[in-house]
Amino acid sequence: NCHPSNEIMKTVPTVYSSARLLSFIILNSSFLLPSLVSGYFRKPCTDEIQAQFQLPDCYVPPLEENIALTSASFLMSHNSATGYIKHRDLGLGSNIVSLYSKNQVGTAYDQLNNGVRAFDLRPKLLSNGTVIFQHDVFDIPITLEVFLSDVVRWCSENNDELVLLLPSNLIYEEEPYDDGGTYVSAMSAAYKAFGVPYVHCGDVYGLTVGETVEKAALPTGGYAIAMDRMDYYGSFCGKANWIPDEIVTCYSNKTAACISGKNDSKPMTALRQYILGSANNEPTSNYWANGPPN
Repeated sequence: NCHPSNEIMKTVPTVYSSARLLSFIILNSSFLLPSLVSGYFRKPCTDEIQAQFQLPDCYVPPLEENIALTSASFLMSHNSATGYIKHRDLGLGSNIVSLYSKNQVGTAYDQLNNGVRAFDLRPKLLSNGTVIFQHDVFDIPITLEVFLSDVVRWCSENNDELVLLLPSNLIYEEEPYDDGGTYVSAMSAAYKAFGVPYVHCGDVYGLTVGETVEKAALPTGGYAIAMDRMDYYGSFCGKANWIPDEIVTCYSNKTAACISGKNDSKPMTALRQYILGSANNEPTSNYWANGPPN
């Protein structure tokens, strides 16, 4: 699924999106981190994989430590947990259901290998306290713990990278009568088991990338941090840049990441303009206007 933020369009899996967090203040950080120096090369970099990357050698450029987290761009996969869906999980009519519900290909580990650095998570809290994932009416039968184990394993092998976990669109199996405490408790337990810091959006507003990395250190190596509004809805920390009138629909194949049904590249040009606009247009607090948060 390819779109410039948390939720833009429903297309074919394996293309990803950039996410920006809502925040306002730029602070300075005086320390240097390996992740902010070297960048990331995806290996092996085959021709098929290269089609997913904008820079040579399947390269993801480094983050600048001194800019605000809100000004940094992260490649985000939409409905990240759908990469775990297999046809057998979907039952009768699975081919049709899969076309609707499966936005990604591969596990969290695979997606990170392909350049993703932020995950759009859609949790569902079961009545027994287990957290799984969902895409609207379809349950994705993996637990948050399975997803986190793949993230933490990748981070331990790539210990100079920062990964963001961004839940939203929470669904309850049974509605609790509280202000979000049941949800926060369940998420906190899973994150704690893997040593992943879990913070309120407000805890990172105003921080630089470098300061966020300080908060995100994992005991097994690398950096990952989970954040939401810790409310009843598990609300998202970002600005979605979901503009219905500007949606770009495209399809991927073995040689191209974004083409039209007629195999031309026009959608890719429109998609690039949309993504650049989400980062470089005038900042705005209007959720129906494409651009960074104000």
